Amino acid sequence: MDYMHKLFVILTIVALAVHGQFGVRSGQQQAQPYRLAIESQEVFLGETITFQVQVQNEKDQQSSQPAPVFPNTNDFTVVPLPPQNSTRSSISIINGKRTESHTVTTTFQYQITPKRVGTLMLPALQVTTNGKTYQTQQVPIRVLPPEKLDDLKLTTTLSSEHCFVGEAITITWRWEVGRDIRSFQFSLPILESDSLHFPEVEPQIDRSRLNEYIEIPVANGNRFIGKRRQGAGGRIIIEFSRPAIAKRSGTIPVPPAVVICNVTDERANAQRQRRGGLFDDDFFFGRSVPTRRISVQSNETSLEIRELPEQGKPKSFSGIVGKCTVSCQADPLEVSVGDPIQLKITLQGPEYLEHIRLPNLANQQILQRQFKIGSDDEPGVITGNKKVFNRILRAKNSNITAIPPIEISYFDSQSGSYKTASSEAIPIKVQPSKTITAQDAEGLQLDNAPAQAMTSQVKQRQGGLANNYSVEELLVNQQTTNGKLIRSPLGIAILVTCPLLYALVCAIAYLRTLADPVAKTRRRAKGICLRSLKRSKSLDDVLNAIRQFLGDKLGRNPEALTFGDVDEPLQQAHIDQDTWQNLKNLFNECEASRYAGKASIDLDDAKKQAESIVANLENLLK
Repeated sequence: MDYMHKLFVILTIVALAVHGQFGVRSGQQQAQPYRLAIESQEVFLGETITFQVQVQNEKDQQSSQPAPVFPNTNDFTVVPLPPQNSTRSSISIINGKRTESHTVTTTFQYQITPKRVGTLMLPALQVTTNGKTYQTQQVPIRVLPPEKLDDLKLTTTLSSEHCFVGEAITITWRWEVGRDIRSFQFSLPILESDSLHFPEVEPQIDRSRLNEYIEIPVANGNRFIGKRRQGAGGRIIIEFSRPAIAKRSGTIPVPPAVVICNVTDERANAQRQRRGGLFDDDFFFGRSVPTRRISVQSNETSLEIRELPEQGKPKSFSGIVGKCTVSCQADPLEVSVGDPIQLKITLQGPEYLEHIRLPNLANQQILQRQFKIGSDDEPGVITGNKKVFNRILRAKNSNITAIPPIEISYFDSQSGSYKTASSEAIPIKVQPSKTITAQDAEGLQLDNAPAQAMTSQVKQRQGGLANNYSVEELLVNQQTTNGKLIRSPLGIAILVTCPLLYALVCAIAYLRTLADPVAKTRRRAKGICLRSLKRSKSLDDVLNAIRQFLGDKLGRNPEALTFGDVDEPLQQAHIDQDTWQNLKNLFNECEASRYAGKASIDLDDAKKQAESIVANLENLLK
C-alpha cells in the first residue's frame, strides 16, 4: 500500500504540472473557435513567458486571420511574435452526399514579461473570426518577487553613466555563483529599449581556451557568449557584455536584469535521505538531485544621453562620434577628361561601424569644383575594424594634378568638440579629351563657327562624309550557297579537320587525367562547392562545402580541416590579404556557431561570402 500511495502522489504531481504547463482553458466552451494557452501562471518578476491564442476559421470564408486586439496594460511588457498557420481538412459522406471542409488554425504568440509583484490579470482579448467577434476571459498570473541570496549575486554595470547621441557604451552583466546551478536563463529588458541600438558583434573566441567560455541563454531567443573564471571563496564569476549606441537624448532607466535558475535543494536532499523508501533505489532511474526554481535580480541603474552640441557643428557632419582616421586610394592614376576614377575611401576609428555613413562628398568645394562625383548611395563594407566606401570621380579638365584630401568631420566625445580627419592628396595625370562634333564628322564649315573649332586637332577630309563613294561602288557581290561551301576545298577541310581535332583534344585530356588523377578533382572542385553551397541549410553545411573545396584543391583530407591546416599553402599561393582575412573570418564564424548556438552572420550572407572566396581562390589554386 505504501508503494501504491507513493505512485499515486507522483502521478498527481505530474498531472498538475502538465495542466499548469499547457494552458488555461477554464470557462471556454467547445463551440468557441479560439483557445488560450500560457506557459505558466506562476512566474518571477522580470521572467518572460509565452502566451498563445489559437483561432480557427473556415478557409473559404477568410483567407487571412486578423490578429487579436491586445489592450494596453501597465502590468506587462507584451512583444508579439510571428503567427503560425496550420490547415486541417475533413471529408464526410452522409446518404451518398460528399461534404469537404477546411479549417485553418492560426496561432498568435506573445512574449509576456510582468512589471510588478502580485496577482496580475492578463487582460481579455477581442478575437474576430468567421464574421463574429469574441471576448476572451482574463488570465490570472501570480508574480513572485526575486530572492536575495549572498551566494547568487547579479550586477549590471555601464562603461559610462553618460554618453552622447551616436556614441557607443558597453553594458556588462556579472553573476557570482556560489552553489550548484542545474539550468538558467536571463531576461534583459534593456534590449527592448527604443533609445538604444545594439549592433551585432562577432564573438572573439580563443579556441585554445574554450573551457573558459559559456553560452548565455536569453529569454527573447538570443544567445550570448560569456566568460567564466574562478573567484574568491570557490565562487564562479560569469561575465558577458553587449555594446549599445545611443539613438536619442534623455535619461533612460536601465531596468534590472533577471536570471531564472534551478539550484540544488540541500534541504530536500537531506529530507529524502532521512525518509528512505522504494524510490530511493537508483537501479532504474539513477540518482536524482532535488532542485528548486529561484529568481535573482540585478541592480537598477540609468544612462544619461546628451545631445550633440550645435555650436561648431560642420555642415558636412554625418553623425560620426568618436575619433577616426581616413585614407584614400585611386585607380587609375592616368586618365583623360571624363574617364571614371574609382576612389576607395577607408574609415577607421569608431569601435562599431555598422551605422557609420560617409558624408556627401559634393559638400567638399574643391572636390566638387574639379570632379564630377558619382552617387553616394553605396553604404560601405565593413572589413575588420575598417569600413570601406567606393565612389566614382570624373575629372572636369586637364589642369587637375591631384585628387584633393577627403575631409571627414567627427565629434570627439572626450574633448566635447568637433574635429576633422583628412586623407592625403593623390597625384593624378589628366590628359585632354577631344570632343568630335557633328560638323567634324560631316566636314562642314559654318560662317558663324568660332575660330578655335576650325583649328581642330582632327584632320578633316574635304567634303567629309558628303564626299564618300556610293554604296554600290564599294560593295562586292560575294553571294554563295551552302552547297558551294561544302564542295569547296575549304569546306571539305573543315568537315574533316574538326572531328579529328575533337578526338585529339579528348585523347590529350584523358592522358592528362591518367598522368595526374588529382587534376580532375581540382578542376571539378569549384562546381561541386557551388552546388553544395546552394543546398546548404546551415552554417555547418557552408563550412563543409568550403572544406571540401580546399581539400580537393590542396590534396588534403577535407574532414575536420581547419584554417590552420590550409594557412601555409594559401600563403605560398600568394593569396591576397582580403581573401585570406575573409576566409579566416568565415572559418571562425562557422566553427564558433557550433559552440555559441547562434552566429552573428546570416546563412545567406555566409553563402555569398563563400561563393566570393571560392571564385578568388579558383584562379590561385590551379
